[in-house]
Amino acid sequence: MKKREEFYWLNGGMNTIVSPYRWCFLGSGYYAREVLEELYYSNFNPDLVVTTPDKPAGRGRKATPNPVKDFVLNTGISLMEIKKINDPSTYEIIKAKNFDFFVVCDFGKILKEPFLRIAKFPTLNIHPSLLPRYRGPAPIERALMDGVNMTGVTIIEMTMEVDAGPIVLCEVIPVTEDDTKGTLLEKLSKPVPEMLRKVFYGYLNNNVFPKPQSGMPTYAPKISKEELFISWHEPAIKIFNQVRALSPVPGARTYLEGELVKIFKVKISNPAFSLLPGKIKVSDSSLFVGAGDGILEIIELQPASKRIMLARDFVAGRKVDGKFFGSKEVLR
Repeated sequence: MKKREEFYWLNGGMNTIVSPYRWCFLGSGYYAREVLEELYYSNFNPDLVVTTPDKPAGRGRKATPNPVKDFVLNTGISLMEIKKINDPSTYEIIKAKNFDFFVVCDFGKILKEPFLRIAKFPTLNIHPSLLPRYRGPAPIERALMDGVNMTGVTIIEMTMEVDAGPIVLCEVIPVTEDDTKGTLLEKLSKPVPEMLRKVFYGYLNNNVFPKPQSGMPTYAPKISKEELFISWHEPAIKIFNQVRALSPVPGARTYLEGELVKIFKVKISNPAFSLLPGKIKVSDSSLFVGAGDGILEIIELQPASKRIMLARDFVAGRKVDGKFFGSKEVLR
């Protein structure tokens, strides 16, 4: 049980707070789920969650709910699945619900003009970066890949230009070398309930003063399939940052004798030996691999169709010493 869930039940559970306003939450991705969990366990539920329909996933291409729907189904919060968010009929259905606030977070769809004024107050967006840095769909991954030591959460009023609206409120979050995508998802969601309450009451009391974004914008494009694979000729620090930016989902990848292997945790090492990029050395049950300018120790990984395991368990059942990891599939 997560700490936020334990706290929730220790305090009686269920949303017992009567809200003076009505609001709608739009989201579909992992960050949206983390934010919604924080809201739920803070007794700050939206009146409606709007998300995208199930999509085929996995080897069997079975229809699978997105992270937001997967969570909401067990909460009792009203849920609406929308395939075409900008369809006029969708707009009319949601408009008729007379929301005071309309909040978008990691939704994966671009809203057009009518939705920017669908509620009583301006449509808001919760973005996991310090805007204008890392505008776009992958701000958490890109920040980790860049090795930043600071990021944050920004709430903006939405405009037609993606992630470019005026800033209503932001909060700085430190980033450590131990942070991964998974830990940052949690850290960047924790301040949202308090931030959103402050913003809502600010609008209700006519005490919100949005400011234009300042500074040079940077963009955080979606992670491509090619970027999932490790190039062992890259510097060790770049590979280290790539692995933590993709952990635990979707996981950095490499190949070993034609077998796909996901890498979830590594650390930069300085052993008393050198290795060519991609070459593996097993020493005292530890798994080392050469990089472009140094050596990495692999801590956690997952062979194809197997569970995630520690490197020492991986090497215990395999003769991999002296072999090579590759960024492309090579047959045995």
